[in-house]
Amino acid sequence: SYETDRQYLTGADIRRIGNISEGYQIFLSVKGPYEDELIEDHVRVNLARPGIESFYGCKPNTTNG
Repeated sequence: SYETDRQYLTGADIRRIGNISEGYQIFLSVKGPYEDELIEDHVRVNLARPGIESFYGCKPNTTNG
């Protein structure tokens, strides 16, 4: 868990704060019937948007399906 007063974080910021390894992808956890959103290191995330609360890292999918 991490709190910030910054409105924007980059994927690289999230990687550093969350101690997510370079080989892992970062996803924004999205509620409902929607797919989680991939956040690349250069992408700026607006934390003021409703529902922007949870990120996670995982190894990239190495197989198709």
